[in-house]
Amino acid sequence: MEFLPIPAIFKRPDDDYFRAAFSIPIVARRTLEFVVPKKMLRQLDLKTLTQCQDTFVDKRFRRSITDLVFTCAFKNGGLARICFLLEHKSRNPGRGIFPQIGRYLVNNQEDDLKKKQDKFTLTIPIIFYHGSEKLTISTIQNEYGEVPAGFVKYIPNLPFLLIDLQKMSRETMVAMKRNLLLRTIFLSMKKGFDNDYFRKHRELFLTFVDKEVSSELIDYLIELTSNYIYNISSLKIDEIMETAELVKKTKRERRKKTSIQVLTEYLEKKGMEKGMEEGMEKGMEKGMEEGIMRFMRKNPKMLPEEIAFNFDVPIEKILDLKKAMEN
Repeated sequence: MEFLPIPAIFKRPDDDYFRAAFSIPIVARRTLEFVVPKKMLRQLDLKTLTQCQDTFVDKRFRRSITDLVFTCAFKNGGLARICFLLEHKSRNPGRGIFPQIGRYLVNNQEDDLKKKQDKFTLTIPIIFYHGSEKLTISTIQNEYGEVPAGFVKYIPNLPFLLIDLQKMSRETMVAMKRNLLLRTIFLSMKKGFDNDYFRKHRELFLTFVDKEVSSELIDYLIELTSNYIYNISSLKIDEIMETAELVKKTKRERRKKTSIQVLTEYLEKKGMEKGMEEGMEKGMEKGMEEGIMRFMRKNPKMLPEEIAFNFDVPIEKILDLKKAMEN
C-alpha cells in the first residue's frame, strides 16, 4: 500500500494531517462506521469504498475547508459520493455552514452534468470540526424563523453528518471501544497542541490498535502523527520521538508474544507460577481473570480497550472485572 509522503514541516498542519490520515482506506472505513447511522451503514458496501481525486470546494472557501472525496456502492445497486469536509476555521461558522454545504452540493451536481451522467450522484457530506470555539448549529428550518405551513416545502434540505472534535470529551473518545485507530487520530487533532496534556497521556497519542492494520501502516501513522504534533505544539522533537520509540518497542514485543505468554510472564514476575498452573488445571478462565485484575491494579491508567486487546478477551469481560474490583 502506498501512503502520502510525510513532510518534515507541515505547511498547513491540519490540512496535511487530515489528507494523509483519512486517505488511508481503513481509516476512511472506520470513520464511516463511527459516524454513519447503523441502518444506513448496512446498506453500503464498504469493500467498494474508493478515493477520488476530485474536489468540490469553491475557491472562496478553500482557506477554511478541505475535502476528501470517496465513492461507495450501495449493496442493492447504485453509487454514493461520500465527502469528508474539514472545517478548520478557529471560529464557529454558525449558520454560515448551510451556504457552504449548498454550494458544495451544487458543485457536485455541476460535475455530474459536465461528465454527462444520466443521473445525479447522491452526495453525503461529513463535516469534521475542531475549531477553538464551540460549534452552534441550529436546524436550517429554525434559521428561516416562522414560515406558514404551506410554504415550509420551499426551505431547502441540506443534510450532513457531523464529527465535532471540539465538543468530543475524553470520556467519549474512551468509549470508542471498537474504533481505537480512529480515537488516536481524533485525540491528536483535538489535543496534540497541548504540551501538558500530551505529557500526561502520551501513551494514548501514538498507540494505534486495529487488528486489520499492518505493522507497516502502524509505523507510518506513528511517524505521521509524531510530525503533526511536533508542528502544532512547542514540544521538543526528542520528547515526541521518545514516546514514538516506546510505542514501537511495545508493539514489537506484543508481536512476539501471545496474550497467554504476556500473562505468564507477568505472573512469573510476581511469583505466581504455581497459581498459574493450578488455574490452568482448574480452568484457564479463573486464572486469567486473577491475572488480568492484578495487571489492572498495576496499570490503573491503562484503558479497558487496550487491556482487552493485550489479553485478547472481549471488552465486556474487562468491564465486568473492573466493576468487580470496585465493589
